[in-house]
Amino acid sequence: MTNRLALTALISAFAVGATAQVAWYGNEASWASNLVDPLSWTESFSGFGADQSFVAAPVSITGGTLAQVGTGISFRNLVDVPLLATSDNNGTAHASMFVNGGGPGETRIDVALNLSAAVGALSFRTWGADTLEGTTVQLFSGGTLLGTRNISNGSNRFTGFVVTGNTVDRIVFVSRTTIAGPGGEGFGLDDIKASTAPVPEPGTLIGAGLALMGLLGGRRRR
Repeated sequence: MTNRLALTALISAFAVGATAQVAWYGNEASWASNLVDPLSWTESFSGFGADQSFVAAPVSITGGTLAQVGTGISFRNLVDVPLLATSDNNGTAHASMFVNGGGPGETRIDVALNLSAAVGALSFRTWGADTLEGTTVQLFSGGTLLGTRNISNGSNRFTGFVVTGNTVDRIVFVSRTTIAGPGGEGFGLDDIKASTAPVPEPGTLIGAGLALMGLLGGRRRR
């Protein structure tokens, strides 16, 4: 009986940790050191020969698509290649993004990165993502929100995440405040890196533990 109680407690401890966990990183070296598999794909937008807008329809990039969510404002939201139309970037081809909080009489605008294959880890760099309304990145698995992070202001700002116990198939950039007028938040996105390998959770041992409990129970009955 003592062994059975101890095993039950151990399985319960694993079950507590069985939910998805999101670890965020502001440093690329730290993020890369926590990958369980090499990078699956990268996107620097250097393969685009001309500007392509994703205001009205998604634009395909490596690993998925970029799409504006919401209509009524056509400020930017395009893959911007030389000659560069906006200044919030690193001087190379990038995604020129615009999100808006949608105050009274305005339209809320988000930008979604819809992934063709779910990822366990992903990172990107931003330019000027917190100058007016500010930008928050949201991570989704299907319709479930797994985590959020506010992107800090600055040039060449690194943001990365690693998910344990789940994967992410959609990343949404949203405005985190509302300022009157159509100013919204414009920023540059570049250097996306991703690993599709899921990070296993401790809860994967639950099945083995349950099987062992059954075995112990069978031995006790005999």
